[in-house]
Amino acid sequence: MTIDKIVYSEYGWLGSAEAYTLDLVEGYMEIIEGESLVDDKPIITKVTISNGQFEQINTVLDRLEIDKFQEYYIFPGVCDGTQWSFTAYLASGKILETSGSNAWPEGFEEFIRLFKTVRENKELCEEDD
Repeated sequence: MTIDKIVYSEYGWLGSAEAYTLDLVEGYMEIIEGESLVDDKPIITKVTISNGQFEQINTVLDRLEIDKFQEYYIFPGVCDGTQWSFTAYLASGKILETSGSNAWPEGFEEFIRLFKTVRENKELCEEDD
């Protein structure tokens, strides 16, 4: 399975929102941060993904087996917390979508850490001019 693009967003009832677009064809990640994803003045950062980062991303994605994700994940009894959505656009034209509230697919934490590491420590990537 060849993935062309991934869009991941995460938001909470009491916190800010984040959205990530990882374009594996064009070789960049766009990060949008704000009080909400429709905020008038979100912070948008675009970074170029290095060859080493591509390898790390592909390793994580291979382990996740995203084609086996459930449609929705939920942790019952929690009314606030973190809501998220994940969309993968495959080279075949197929689109895989999943989302959740306070629960994620097994091993998904590694995927989330990968995206947040790029946001918090841009040593893994080079910023576009």
